[in-house]
Amino acid sequence: MTIRTAPRVLVFIWVTVLASPLAWASSLVTMFWLTHPVCQGLSRSVLITSGCLCALVALAGALAAGRALKRAPSPSADDSGDVPMFLLRLALWGGFMFALVIALSLVPTALLTPCPV
Repeated sequence: MTIRTAPRVLVFIWVTVLASPLAWASSLVTMFWLTHPVCQGLSRSVLITSGCLCALVALAGALAAGRALKRAPSPSADDSGDVPMFLLRLALWGGFMFALVIALSLVPTALLTPCPV
């Protein structure tokens, strides 16, 4: 007999899985939208701040998944907990990778001007 996972736990798992890619997509969109206002005189720190906030969202999803992995019971002989554990590990490692990608996209933003010369 398999044990069903509660719906609120499944929602939590999927939020942690999807938080990082959505943070990365938000980083790309907001930094693209803010490029023209920065070239018109807005401070470049707005670009860096929006990227940092998106990186924090990606890290928050990873840390929440890591915390849930620590609290999860040890796997039993049946396969009932394999999918949630896999998704939590995916959220954990994916969150760190997406946060790294967002942080690396901030390096050229901080060093180079986005405006045409």
